[in-house]
Amino acid sequence: MAISWLHAERVAPGANIASVSPRHSSDTSSVDGRDTRAIRYNPDTDQWISDVAPCPTGRYSFGVAALDDHLYVVGGFENRSGPGLDLVECYDVQRNEWTSVAPMSSCRASLSVSVLDGCLYAVGGFNESALNAVER
Repeated sequence: MAISWLHAERVAPGANIASVSPRHSSDTSSVDGRDTRAIRYNPDTDQWISDVAPCPTGRYSFGVAALDDHLYVVGGFENRSGPGLDLVECYDVQRNEWTSVAPMSSCRASLSVSVLDGCLYAVGGFNESALNAVER
């Protein structure tokens, strides 16, 4: 299967953004780590739309993944001098609301987050030193 790319309208230069696409939507949801803003991109209109509820915790160097109609924002740093976070927050695409879910067992930032067989995995990352652990 060939990969195709879609040209999207530019987002603010220098933004610290992570994006994913929920399974049952053509929109792409994005979270800006500098504050609590979350936006979505509609490929049909080629526009970024700011009608997404703000994320409860501003952070950067976080992981993000989509599972069903939910966007999970995982770990990260709240500020440049602090430790990593164990927080996991979940955005419900249908309800346009965020909830806190079970935290990770360890704080981490600069991690990868993936979905496999309906489970969310936090892989590696950093918390004052590199981590080689995986959490499900």
